[in-house]
Amino acid sequence: MARRSIYCPVYRRWSKLSSDKKKHVAKRKSLLNIVNLKFDVPDIAEGWILRSLGRKVKNWRARLKKQYYDPTLSLQEQYNSRCSQVQEDHWQKLVRYWNRRRNKQVSEKNKSNRAKKKLMQLTRKKGYTRVREEMKANNNGQEPSRFVMFEKCFSNNGNTNFLEAKDAIREMNELKKNIPPGTSDEPGLDDIFSKVKGNDKYRNADLYGLGVRATDLWGITPSRIAYT
Repeated sequence: MARRSIYCPVYRRWSKLSSDKKKHVAKRKSLLNIVNLKFDVPDIAEGWILRSLGRKVKNWRARLKKQYYDPTLSLQEQYNSRCSQVQEDHWQKLVRYWNRRRNKQVSEKNKSNRAKKKLMQLTRKKGYTRVREEMKANNNGQEPSRFVMFEKCFSNNGNTNFLEAKDAIREMNELKKNIPPGTSDEPGLDDIFSKVKGNDKYRNADLYGLGVRATDLWGITPSRIAYT
């Protein structure tokens, strides 16, 4: 659906797509109505579905730009390099958008900021929840510590080219040596991960999913149920 122009025009930003197109029940071709033709979706999941579609449209646009857009070509040559899955007029609008001076400047700035990123999750499309469940299955159902999760998600067996991740893993290993025999590094506000990276300030390694913080699980008044 995210790649079909009739549902999600690739040249149009997701935030600019009308709410009617996304979810209005009176529209036969609204995205949620189409999803509901095949799946029994509870109302509470509708927001998640729309956010998921928005991410997929953005990823599709990024893939098209990487594979089919060449700014060194003439405008007509750029038009001719269209992917067959994209309508001709939609592709031309997208090319003109990419060719605007301001958008080129924003793109270069984003590339520069990306290059400065100090951490990179190395599990590709595999989310934290899936990684955690696989680790539990391989360890007789025991919940992995946040340190173990961080090492698994941000390194290859402890090896990484990202200095911040390398330093964090080294510090956590040092703290691990001080754990008394017979005890474990239980996930919580005072675990090894928290001592090195803090509780809530570290957005890129919550390790529990989008928007879930340590205090959501183990705070004085938890707003989420911790994994068991």
